[in-house]
Amino acid sequence: MNQPEISKLCIFDCKSSHLVKRLIFCYLIGCLIPCGYALQSQDTAQHSFPAYLLHKDFQTQWLVTDSFRSKLFDKDNHYIYSQLENLKNWSLQNGDPQLGYRFELLKLLRLNDQDNSSTDIEQKYFEIFAKINNQKLKYLQPEALQYLAQYYWKKKKFALALENYLNANFAYSKFTADEFPEKAEFLFELGGRYYYFRDFITAKRYFLEFWQTIPNNKIDNKVSKMNTTALCYGNLELYDSSRYYFQKAMEFATETKDEAWIGIISGNLGNIFYKQKKYDEAITLFEKNIEISTKYQIMEDLAVSLSQYGELLLIKNNPKKALETELKSLEIVRLKNLFQRPIAISRIYPNVAKAYAANGQYQIAYAYLDTSYHVKDAIELERNAVFVSGVQHKIDVEKHKAELQKTQEVIKQQNIIRNAIIIVFLIVLIAFLSFYFQQKKLKWTQIKLLQSEKLAALGQLSANIAHEVNTPLGAIRSSAEESSRAFEEILTDFIWFSKTLNEEEKNSFFHFVMQHNGKMQNLSTKEEREIKKIMKEELLVLGIENARFLSDKLVQVGILEVTPELITLTKSPYFDRLVMMTYNIRNQDHCNQTIQLAVDKASRIVKALKTYVHTSNSEEVKAVNIRENIETVLTIYNNRLKQGIKVIKNYGQVPEIYGSPDQLNQVWTNLIVNAVQAMDNNGILTIEIKDEEDYVSVSIGDTGKGIPKNIQGKIFEPFFTTKSSGEGTGLGLHIINRILKGASLSFNSIEGEGTTFYVKFPKVKAS
Repeated sequence: MNQPEISKLCIFDCKSSHLVKRLIFCYLIGCLIPCGYALQSQDTAQHSFPAYLLHKDFQTQWLVTDSFRSKLFDKDNHYIYSQLENLKNWSLQNGDPQLGYRFELLKLLRLNDQDNSSTDIEQKYFEIFAKINNQKLKYLQPEALQYLAQYYWKKKKFALALENYLNANFAYSKFTADEFPEKAEFLFELGGRYYYFRDFITAKRYFLEFWQTIPNNKIDNKVSKMNTTALCYGNLELYDSSRYYFQKAMEFATETKDEAWIGIISGNLGNIFYKQKKYDEAITLFEKNIEISTKYQIMEDLAVSLSQYGELLLIKNNPKKALETELKSLEIVRLKNLFQRPIAISRIYPNVAKAYAANGQYQIAYAYLDTSYHVKDAIELERNAVFVSGVQHKIDVEKHKAELQKTQEVIKQQNIIRNAIIIVFLIVLIAFLSFYFQQKKLKWTQIKLLQSEKLAALGQLSANIAHEVNTPLGAIRSSAEESSRAFEEILTDFIWFSKTLNEEEKNSFFHFVMQHNGKMQNLSTKEEREIKKIMKEELLVLGIENARFLSDKLVQVGILEVTPELITLTKSPYFDRLVMMTYNIRNQDHCNQTIQLAVDKASRIVKALKTYVHTSNSEEVKAVNIRENIETVLTIYNNRLKQGIKVIKNYGQVPEIYGSPDQLNQVWTNLIVNAVQAMDNNGILTIEIKDEEDYVSVSIGDTGKGIPKNIQGKIFEPFFTTKSSGEGTGLGLHIINRILKGASLSFNSIEGEGTTFYVKFPKVKAS
């Protein structure tokens, strides 16, 4: 097992200089805070603000002003803006722009929090940027960029926000954590932004840098940060590291007796155990989360945990209770209006769909699954749209005004895309509310699945079909060429024949040729070789010098013995030429027979293919000859079957049945192909058609590996498959089961011996 990637969570030793700064900080806080609240004007600021804070190092100024901010921001806006403006002016008048502009940044930060509707905040940031850059105040640059990034983020201008976050990170990188106290918290904030956009790899990098930068005893919201880090590792499937951070978070939550966080972490940790298939541990943790979430009314967390708990019940083969649990989760979503949180729908709806499917309610299952896909797509498009703008590239390449305008144009386009997504989502929801449309959609989906399965099968068979068609075509081509050659020689020979031979010789020749006018005989190679040997020896006895060549030609055209007619011809001085003339006549006839057989075979293949491919949009039900229906599929798959499959056919005399020929083709195709694949293209395929008392029965058996007992109950489930990735969708048997309305489908399988599927069609009783 890989070791978890764990950040350094040890407590760093403090340097002596840092200890001095902390003592100064404590003293200044005691002096500054009481005086600060009394400030009402610039004059009071000049007399009450501690002058020794002027021109101090930035770390000291930051510690004091940051604490001052946390105390001051409890007041009303007018008071806060007045005090910060006075402090800024006083600092500038006393020659400390670093301290003065720090107060101005705090004022803008307050505007971010309280007055985000203001249209001039952005301009104010640009103005203070100019001041900071002119004064070369390096310590203020990263903070200013961070505050501007926070402003854009709150305005949902994500591209501009990320641009400024990355600029701020570049500025922070020039300082150590001791030089800049805010650096560590900024790293976690930046990691959180990437986590939002599901860029978990980048988020993990910043989270890890955060834990390595800040001492453990200085972390605010430690449990929350641990939990977020753990979630990030979980999304990257780094489960050991994820469990480590969840367990650390649980320890801190337990120490502080924060029961709400204990519940949340339990649910998150349970999800990790679920992904690792440690279901018993996961169930215990989900139950704990459900209990605590119910107690503290953490409704979204409760809904998600119930849904995940329901999925575990499915795995434990309790579909009824699983559906009840999923419906409880769904009820919370409805009551608390969590539809506004698409993430809840994208996580819960698929589990609801699975529960309905496990209980045989496939139509409702498909509806929930379809909705979840659309919502998930909407989430991903919204979250990933910002990266279309190429933020990282712009940071690396250019930072000018023209680039800013380009970014704003991209954001405009993103808004158009987001609005389009919302419109599409609303259309889907409206369609979902219409039962009639849902029924039509499900039916259309089924038809498409049927057709896609058939087309996929045809695609796999294209090479086989091409071979089946090319074989007779090649025979036709070669026979036609040979026939043409023989015909030309016959014409020449007949001119010679009519001028040279007398009437008696002509009559003997014609009598000999007519004696052997018939179909060619199919001989084995061994048989043909023996006949040629015997005929050669007999011709040699008759004094024929070219006996071997002539016997070979005679046997080729079906003359298998030395007849009296042939003996008569041997007396002619033109015997050799008469034999070749006979060969050409008989060979031309043989070529014509071959062409006829090839045409018949090609016609059968084309007819079978046309029957197989034909689709009936009306799904017309009519009388079907099962034998012909199955033979059509066998003809299409002939080339594949003959490579290693022995087909045994036991066809009884059975009546016609009523059904859709096209859909029945799909049934036999799936069952035959599955059988061939189960045997690895080498075995015995047995097809039997029987007339039983009330049924017409079809069985298709193989001698393959058989189906393991532990999965026999799942083979008709949609998307379940034992085939390798890319070899099957897991829909074949599920579709067959849906096609065979009124018929029954069953099977018997023995591991190591094979599988037989049985299809029984009820007989149509005469009225």
